[in-house]
Amino acid sequence: MDLEGIPDYHFYTMKKSILFAVMFVFMAVLFMPGMSQAYSSLPAPTLLAPASGESFDFSKPAIRGVTFNDTRVAVYIDDVFNGYATVQNGSQGTASFVYFPFLDLSAGWHKVKIRAEDPNTGVRSDVSPESSFFVEYPYPAPQVHYAAVNEDTTWSKPFISGVAKNDSTVQVFIDGVLNGEFKVMNSGTGTASFAYQPYYSLSPGTHTASAVAVSPEGKKSVVSATLSFAVVKPAEATVSSVVVNDEADDEKEVMEVVEESLSEEKGTEEEVEVIEEVTEEAAPVEEATEEESTEGDEATEESEEEAVAEEEEGEEEAEEEGKKSSTIGWILLALIAAALVWRNRKGFSSMMKGGKQGPDDFAGTGSDDSDNKSVEVISGDDNKDNSSDSSDNTENKS
Repeated sequence: MDLEGIPDYHFYTMKKSILFAVMFVFMAVLFMPGMSQAYSSLPAPTLLAPASGESFDFSKPAIRGVTFNDTRVAVYIDDVFNGYATVQNGSQGTASFVYFPFLDLSAGWHKVKIRAEDPNTGVRSDVSPESSFFVEYPYPAPQVHYAAVNEDTTWSKPFISGVAKNDSTVQVFIDGVLNGEFKVMNSGTGTASFAYQPYYSLSPGTHTASAVAVSPEGKKSVVSATLSFAVVKPAEATVSSVVVNDEADDEKEVMEVVEESLSEEKGTEEEVEVIEEVTEEAAPVEEATEEESTEGDEATEESEEEAVAEEEEGEEEAEEEGKKSSTIGWILLALIAAALVWRNRKGFSSMMKGGKQGPDDFAGTGSDDSDNKSVEVISGDDNKDNSSDSSDNTENKS
């Protein structure tokens, strides 16, 4: 090549351009086969689940498949990146992966696709074919309301009550372990009530209960909210009240009598008013200290002693008055008897002296028939003589 007549700076520029061209060709020959080999050696992963057209009764179905070892799998749901799957390398160079959506999927149709990536070089594979699946509306979960003990069960087997959808089979979990299941009795409202009795006796202490409803087709609901409840022996559950004085006992007795009278007689309005008055008078004595109770007892004892002393004094006064009254009575009776005897003797003496009974002989006696009869009995013969004398006097007057 004839380079004569070419300036030096042109020669230098030409030489530099040729050098850059050779280096570019060299780099292209060196790296292009490697890049093409990298893309061709990272094919798209294979999606195994969910199968196209498959339906689920829960909102987070598992997405599974296989890929090459030492790769990561990006998951796209409804054309939006959702997250990276967990990859488990295999012995034959093929790894398996699984992924669960980090958010609940709404009810309806969804589609999923995946892509493999090399975390070292950032090389990505093509996107896998899409798979469409259907998420059903969730089956209603049951509700557990409370645990209760009544006359139909024992303290160690409380009824666990709640509600569930008609036609459901309810599985009951106690302390996180399945304890039993049963079919609900349907209700006209579409929501059935249930009361489940544990299969095994529960130990005293705190326990938890939850439930899952299963449809006739086998679709399960999510787990219900957890109920926490306590199992207590009757001795521990019954708290005896402390009575601080005798007034509380009296109050209790009064209340019992009132309740019995109400239940037996069904009282009238007047009886009810009387009972209310008694109840108000027997109002409960709420809390009293030992000192107040002692002072109340001492005051009660003093009042009782005073009442007894007054009663004894009254009895003594009554006895004295009775004695005085009886003495006066006996004196009066003695005087009356003496007067009667004296009058009888006076009349008898006059009859003995005069031999004749005149109308004025017993003027002070009030002409009592009884006295006249007694005098007549005593002096019967004299009366006969008096009768004859009277008849003689009558003849003479004639």
